[in-house]
Amino acid sequence: MHKYKLSIFNLIVELSDNDVLLYNTFSRSLIKIRKEDFQHYAKVFTELQELDNQELKEIKNSFINFGFIVEKDFNEATYIKIRNRQWRHTPLLHSIAIIPNMDCNFNCKYCFEQTSHNYMSKKIIKSIEAYINRNLESQNIKSLAVSWYGGEPLLSPNIIERLSKTFSQVENYKAFIFTNGYAFNGNFIEKLKIMGIKLIVITLDGSKDSHDKYRYLKNGKGTYNKILENISKICQTHNDEIKFNIRTNFDKNNIDFYESMLEDFEKINIKNISFIFSKITKSISGNGANVTNILSEKELNTISYKIRELLVKHNFYKPLDFLPTKLDYFNCYTGADNGFAINYDGAVYKCFGDVNPPQNQVGNLLENGEIEYFPKEIIKWYGYDFFDNSKCRNCVILPSCMGGCAKARLGLDIYNSPKCNQNKMIDNTKAQIKQAYFLQKSNKK
Repeated sequence: MHKYKLSIFNLIVELSDNDVLLYNTFSRSLIKIRKEDFQHYAKVFTELQELDNQELKEIKNSFINFGFIVEKDFNEATYIKIRNRQWRHTPLLHSIAIIPNMDCNFNCKYCFEQTSHNYMSKKIIKSIEAYINRNLESQNIKSLAVSWYGGEPLLSPNIIERLSKTFSQVENYKAFIFTNGYAFNGNFIEKLKIMGIKLIVITLDGSKDSHDKYRYLKNGKGTYNKILENISKICQTHNDEIKFNIRTNFDKNNIDFYESMLEDFEKINIKNISFIFSKITKSISGNGANVTNILSEKELNTISYKIRELLVKHNFYKPLDFLPTKLDYFNCYTGADNGFAINYDGAVYKCFGDVNPPQNQVGNLLENGEIEYFPKEIIKWYGYDFFDNSKCRNCVILPSCMGGCAKARLGLDIYNSPKCNQNKMIDNTKAQIKQAYFLQKSNKK
């Protein structure tokens, strides 16, 4: 008979004096249970190997299936560590962000980038092709994820189209594009699937009236209607096979325009769509150096609560979709040995957020397709391991965090602290779980 213990990833959320929500951050199982019942089951299921009561046997099996109890000799943290190592160190997985230019057709109110008319040369394009071909020849690549970033990647359609042909030689290939969404044309839209693009990330800052005050062309013209028109064309052309992730950045002036944007998306009737919301922050460069009316973290949390309600109200999400996500044993592509960003000039970074303004460069892409790393810089990334931190390793929300942003934890992020406020993150997770539960409860009425 197997002996059992409580999962280290059980998170208990207080509902009342008598009831709690029991959530497992690894299995994503959620139940409402009386406190005294949970205490009783925890004691019985972990101390007694055999149960005579049939009802208790069934409850125990449910606890096993939900992941609330695990076999006593199973080390959950070590299992996650091994799976993370398998992902991190496999030579067959390559994740590359490509920045084809530093130009942009927008002049966004809060942009942190320093734009220029610099574009990727044919020499660098050939070097990227050489990188892929040499890894194909050595059978050292089986999976490739490409992220197109900028500047504005849609200003380099020919580069995207040419390199996509090379990337498509890889057995398991997919691409994402981070764009302002304005410069799509019919020919490029037609070729999206051929180019392997599975996800398009676009920023829309609320309704037309709001968005056009934040994200406008260099001549001051608004962009909202054109972006929505492009999204609609892509949906019609590809039958919702391409996913969209709509990002909205908030300050104190545009928080009341979110629902109008959702109503516009309802009219388009997109099936494969998700939403991200964050606050506008002050930057050290670009227009973002002059931003004002910044939201506090408390204000953002309040807004986030209201936004989740709106997303359920407009049927973009089901309530339980807001339960904390279980990450796939890693937080970001930068953690992989073969995860990096290539700038338009061939400079190599681990994070595409370091490219503009340039910081933390780790190497250069050579003409023959090899990467010449700077030993002193790259060792910072290769040597980083969040499992070395016992506080992190034993954290109840590890499956939904996986160490957080590696760049921040390494002290290389100019905007974020390397310190993790663990208690705050756990409290936020509990609040998220509680809201998902109450949204589900009210949605059933």
